[in-house]
Amino acid sequence: MVQVESGFRSPEHIETALTDGKADLVNLVRAQIAEPDYVRKLKSGALDKIRPCLGCNQKCIGRRAQDKWISCVVNLSTGREWTRAPSIKRTSDVRKKIIIVGAGPAGLSLAAQLGHTGNEVQVFERACHPGGLPALYGKPVGKARW
Repeated sequence: MVQVESGFRSPEHIETALTDGKADLVNLVRAQIAEPDYVRKLKSGALDKIRPCLGCNQKCIGRRAQDKWISCVVNLSTGREWTRAPSIKRTSDVRKKIIIVGAGPAGLSLAAQLGHTGNEVQVFERACHPGGLPALYGKPVGKARW
């Protein structure tokens, strides 16, 4: 199985990587920072509603390299998720038990949204700390810029 990450910002780019056999699985990191509802909109066919990542790296990677919380030039709620209403609406009175694997930006954002809807959410992370790659990279030793 080949898992790829980095630079996937459009549904067409993702589709090409999967159908050409270059990848079995595509990770969307910056794309989901820009658009937390990326996968839901992709699955529902609302491609024109997906807020695109510009790939500018100014607020996500650039701020993380300065040891600041990440934000996004196209999604002003990034880094301030606690102030926005959850985008996932509860559809029934049944409380669900949900497991999320990965405590990176996308996993933690999804956990917060699902938790706000009354579900019981558990997040599992392989590393000893949450935050995913943005937390891991921070400021590498000996590197003025990342």
